[in-house]
Amino acid sequence: MGGGVSPPFVLDITNTVNPNIPGLLAAASGWLGPGLQAVRIVNTGLVNYLDIKASLSNVDMTLYNGPGARIGGTANGGTAMYVRAPIKVDNQGIISGGAAGV
Repeated sequence: MGGGVSPPFVLDITNTVNPNIPGLLAAASGWLGPGLQAVRIVNTGLVNYLDIKASLSNVDMTLYNGPGARIGGTANGGTAMYVRAPIKVDNQGIISGGAAGV
């Protein structure tokens, strides 16, 4: 059996208010770890707020926000994403902060 690159680990955060990505990865069964396996973060519903922490800077991450999915969108202002580590984004849905005063 030959070596090779492992397929990305899929972390589904669909319909999570504020997913703790480092905590979810630390508890994930099957993730090989930073530098060993990329992570594909998937949202196909609603995530209120996504915080990509600096502690994840050595993890190869891609965020997939599917068609019809939303990250952010509080009615009275707010931030959809706070990003402090490199991440690739495949956005097929909506990523938005709220509109203050609405």
